[in-house]
Amino acid sequence: MRCQVCGAEIGDKKVCPLCGSPMKNVLVGGYGGADGNAGPPYEDDPQTMVVPSSYESQASAYGTASSRGKDTKPAGSAGPPAEKKSKIYTQSVIPDATVPEQKPKMSKKKKIILFSILGVVLVLIICGVTAFLLYKSYKSYVEELKAVEVSFAEPDSNPRKDMEAYYQNAAGGAEYTIFKVSSGGTYAAFETEDKKTMTVVDSITGENTEEVVYSFEFYLITKSKEVLFVQRYEKKVKKEEDGKDVGRIDLIGVSDRGIIVFNDTERGRSFLLADGASESELGDPVKSALLYANGDVLYLTDAEEAKKTQLCYKGGDADRLIASGVEAFSFMDGGEFYGSIRPVEEVTSTTSISRVVIYQSGSVLFRKDMDDSRIGGDIWEGNLGSWTDTTIYDKEMNIVAVPEKDVSGDGRYEYEDGDLIFRWKWFHRNLGHVDDVVCLAGNRIYYMKGGQLYSVDVFSKEEEKIADHKMQLILK
Repeated sequence: MRCQVCGAEIGDKKVCPLCGSPMKNVLVGGYGGADGNAGPPYEDDPQTMVVPSSYESQASAYGTASSRGKDTKPAGSAGPPAEKKSKIYTQSVIPDATVPEQKPKMSKKKKIILFSILGVVLVLIICGVTAFLLYKSYKSYVEELKAVEVSFAEPDSNPRKDMEAYYQNAAGGAEYTIFKVSSGGTYAAFETEDKKTMTVVDSITGENTEEVVYSFEFYLITKSKEVLFVQRYEKKVKKEEDGKDVGRIDLIGVSDRGIIVFNDTERGRSFLLADGASESELGDPVKSALLYANGDVLYLTDAEEAKKTQLCYKGGDADRLIASGVEAFSFMDGGEFYGSIRPVEEVTSTTSISRVVIYQSGSVLFRKDMDDSRIGGDIWEGNLGSWTDTTIYDKEMNIVAVPEKDVSGDGRYEYEDGDLIFRWKWFHRNLGHVDDVVCLAGNRIYYMKGGQLYSVDVFSKEEEKIADHKMQLILK
């Protein structure tokens, strides 16, 4: 095989060893080597060669190739101009073959750095996904726990009766006339009575007369058997025709927060008295009273002018008359939606969230929600004795089957040497020292400390006081 540029014999080689031209390089406009003087490709038999027309025109101008591949130019021919020759012999249809440039390989050090970065990114992605899944699990768990409804009711036993002997023993040899224990058994109060005879000189007649002055004193006993003096009153007591003593101070009862309720028969009013505070007027003389934890009072009176009992409510800035001719009343002790029905006897304390009361007037029974400002309530059939304090009811007085249960899911608590610990999967929380654990309900643990009922949020450790004594929890 010959080179198509210089005509040299190259055999099967891809590049001409003489002129360096690729085998398939075809020049446009003529044939020539690097100096532009080479003739057309050399053939053994020029007579059988097919010569293109372009070559014939060029041959007439520049001569023909000899059998040795040398040009024979006509006399006086100088050849084409240099610029034209450059264009003729340098332009090609197929580009010159080039050897691809090899990129340098990545060093071992760079590979280690790259794989290290990729490894760190992968670990961060895995940690992020794991944290997100744990957060979703935690959030779902907490939301489920917060949906648990908890109500409170007084225990089935009667703390007032159970604690009476305890407080009477704490009173020692005190000569009391009236002794009362709070409904939850947290406090006791007693009243002493003394009298002295005084000689009074009439300023007009000058005659001496004797008058009897009574002194009434109130004392409060705490659960730690501490006896506190509260208040002293001096009154002249008159005996009326109907046998009533006018001028007496009568202790009605005491609340679980140590608030004494008493009647002043001389003034015909009832009062509230707290240790270390001045008395505050309640209203007409009280027969029985229900004291809520926020300070509101629902009380049954015996109004002399009206000659009939009245159910009154004192809360906030206004006093309200609920109903007249009321014989007795009970209240719902529990949560916002359900609880047990308990009678109001003497002074009864409650931490109930529910404000539903049931009262009887004649043969008619009424249900009243104290959050409703209307006077009176809905009429119900039956009597107060038809409900028991061991059954749970909803606000519409329907029986609700609410078993006590632990609804804390996978969470659990441990009570070790007085320390309360909550555990849930990877979560661990020490909640401090307590006296006794009542139950784990939802996201809160209920426990006793210092004779009082508390609850604590197992996640935020937010503590809340529930009552001054142990109560029954109703979970749903």
